[in-house]
Amino acid sequence: MAKFSDLPQRGKYLMTQKNFIKELDESGQDTTPVSLSRRDFLAMGAGAAAAFALPSLGKDSTAIAGTCSTQTSTTCTPPYNGLVCYNGFPQPYGGSLGTPSSPTGLDIVPYYGTVNDKPAVVRRSYNLVGTDTFTPPCTDSLEPGVQYFKLGPTFKFKASDPDQNTLNLKFTNKLPAGEDYIIPPEPPSPNTGDKGAPGRPKGFNAANLHFHGLHVSPSSINSSGDIVCGLESRDAAKSSDDMLFFIPAGDETHHPYEIVLPTFHAPGTHWYHAHNDGSTALHVVDGTAGALLIEDEGDACIDVDHDLLWIVQELEGTDLVTKVGTKAKFDKKTKKEVPKDKKDVPTDQLVFNCAPVPANLGFTVNGVYQPSLTMKVNELHRWRFLAGTATPRGFMRIVLYKIPDTAPSGCTYKNSTGGTSNCFVPSAPLVPPSGSTSAEQTDYANNLAAFLNSLSTPSPNPYRINMNLIAIDGISFYRDPPQSVSWWDMSPANRADFLVQLSEKGTYWVVKQPVITRGNLFGPGTVTGGPQATQVLATITVEGEVSEKKTIPTIIPGKFPTYLQTITDDELLKNPDKSNYVRPVVFAIAKEVKGLGCKNYDKSIKSAMPAPRSFVINDLPYSGNSTEDGPRYTAQLLANVPKDEKDSKGKVIEYQTGSFSAPETKRETVQVVKLNTCEEWIIFNYSNLVHPFHIHVNPFLLIESYDPNGKLDQQGIGRWWDVIGIPAAKFKNKKTLIEPGYVRIRSRFWDYWGEYVFHCHILIHEDLGMMQNVYVANNPSSKYPGNGPFEQVTTSPDPSISQNKVIGTPGFPASCYPTSYPTFQPLVDGRPKYPEQKDTSCIGGKTCEQTST
Repeated sequence: MAKFSDLPQRGKYLMTQKNFIKELDESGQDTTPVSLSRRDFLAMGAGAAAAFALPSLGKDSTAIAGTCSTQTSTTCTPPYNGLVCYNGFPQPYGGSLGTPSSPTGLDIVPYYGTVNDKPAVVRRSYNLVGTDTFTPPCTDSLEPGVQYFKLGPTFKFKASDPDQNTLNLKFTNKLPAGEDYIIPPEPPSPNTGDKGAPGRPKGFNAANLHFHGLHVSPSSINSSGDIVCGLESRDAAKSSDDMLFFIPAGDETHHPYEIVLPTFHAPGTHWYHAHNDGSTALHVVDGTAGALLIEDEGDACIDVDHDLLWIVQELEGTDLVTKVGTKAKFDKKTKKEVPKDKKDVPTDQLVFNCAPVPANLGFTVNGVYQPSLTMKVNELHRWRFLAGTATPRGFMRIVLYKIPDTAPSGCTYKNSTGGTSNCFVPSAPLVPPSGSTSAEQTDYANNLAAFLNSLSTPSPNPYRINMNLIAIDGISFYRDPPQSVSWWDMSPANRADFLVQLSEKGTYWVVKQPVITRGNLFGPGTVTGGPQATQVLATITVEGEVSEKKTIPTIIPGKFPTYLQTITDDELLKNPDKSNYVRPVVFAIAKEVKGLGCKNYDKSIKSAMPAPRSFVINDLPYSGNSTEDGPRYTAQLLANVPKDEKDSKGKVIEYQTGSFSAPETKRETVQVVKLNTCEEWIIFNYSNLVHPFHIHVNPFLLIESYDPNGKLDQQGIGRWWDVIGIPAAKFKNKKTLIEPGYVRIRSRFWDYWGEYVFHCHILIHEDLGMMQNVYVANNPSSKYPGNGPFEQVTTSPDPSISQNKVIGTPGFPASCYPTSYPTFQPLVDGRPKYPEQKDTSCIGGKTCEQTST
């Protein structure tokens, strides 16, 4: 592995790509070997010792050209790569809300490495203008206390105050255009070579912002001051929470964002992140995220000693470039195909592929691996957890353990000699002692895995410490007592706020454990946890005494604003016969079989991109707007693929690549909704994996969750969410879908009209097609007309409004609504029945209109 060389970042130095390459060539490459770090055992997977083996870095990885940090610990002396500290625990620095005349500057900037002997963007991050750009650390493996991400600044609001409820940003995309090092370039679609096909990774250096969890306008205005959304957003001059707008790569114009909270917005924990279709997952694993905190006010405030963010993010690997095979060779001995002709690939691109990636995957808290926090006895903390992840690894069970002085009785581990030894208590930081031999390192790793497992197994469990849950997804449990929990499950993008008060001195660990997220497709009666790992997120040391003990409230103070009042049957949209209308939505993966797409190459395009499965909603992959042209990808669905189908040479086809048609005008994948209506949705899951459903702008009330496998312990029925896991389906014969999982939700489409999206918040699934638009049409003649962007909204509809409650007059024609589909239908012609997809043609086709329809 080569040493790191000094190469300026494009974020700091504006230069042409030609000059950039010339400077790289003139700098020379030092190929002196670098010794491996001994700290390769820290991303703890529950189980196999093989997971803790030293990676073969010289063979499969390449050095990053660039100025990198040599830090070994985070001191958090403000500002330290965008961090400050509370009792040693890192926190993102704060950013000004800005004003229209003086907006806060926020850039997305690149970090360059060497990919196939060329400079290439291998990491992207948000950078507050006026602060230092982030340089990744010089380390071959995960090291406790080392900072791996620079988060965006935290923005704090007070909703009731017009001077403190508006965020003005000047957002600049400093990512370059015209890169040809991406494997495949930019990338082309399978079989066609056309760039940017629907439902495929694309636009890696295009950029935008989404303000996740905020109840604000989803629209923009153009240079004429007209409100625009949908395809028209491409001409936006200023945006609210409009993810349909993006800044192309290489366009360093400053785009203004103005996010205006309504004065009645509920306080809570939210976040902002990248959301450009085709590259959302890649940007998020690069670290492009930041917190949005709407502060409690008046009597709703809870007095705590410390209020701390825990933004949990996943690393694709500490090496920012990985060698990946781009062709396959069949090994007759192992009966398997193995990659050959390895080429450099930016490691973040492997987020779209379930290919092998560096073994030291791990999760950070606020950009730091395994940070430490010091508390006093009976000190009261508010911990705000945010799952800022992009893959199925991001499902997590959060548990707080008190570490005993001696290992639990019966805990043993397999030692380096092949025998068993009694567990010992690992010491912090969780690394083998300095100077350990290879055998001692193996013992340490195996003991740590066994020790973590032993903490979780006793029942009743004496090691788990209960935490007091007070909010989900930024919405507090007003008028209810805090919910005492010994663990809490989170899907990617969920937030959870806890009150924590520890009464005993000692050492505590906050641990991320696996969650059951798979159905039974891979074997009769089996339910697996998927690719998640057990990992210590942070170490807590409790010492000393607090001078004044604060009290955990018995009832959470505050009250729900009108848009978050409980939704009754009387408010719901009705069918013409006055029964409740239930809007059907189906999440599915085309051709889901064991082993599909989990190679590190794709035979159809000989690349490191994923196999061309199609992730669909209501049988269609995402299409951003009905007037876009491009090749339509058609995947083979599960029920349509004959068993052991063979190609022309008689070889069994392991998976079918589907096909691409010629460019055609596609109807937009959109759900049409009337403003100021309340709807009930039933969201089915026809696949073997839990999919986290997320919708922008309007949160939803969870009223039912059904797991046909009987394994998913769904929490929070009757509470408000903006992300919820849809339980996996049940299969028979490892192929036939016999019963889907589903959730029922209710939502108010209030206050703001325009076009936005819902999608799976496993972001790789979103980028591969599992997303749809929602078009909320305004009704300006109503008592409560909708609001556009940049307005100070002070009033919201009363929950007792009675307008627009029946499909058809005075609402939309019945043709605007998918057929009511409240129960699962059996297979029809060998495939599942999907709801009929509607589009905007039923209301005239225009995607963004202010007139009554």
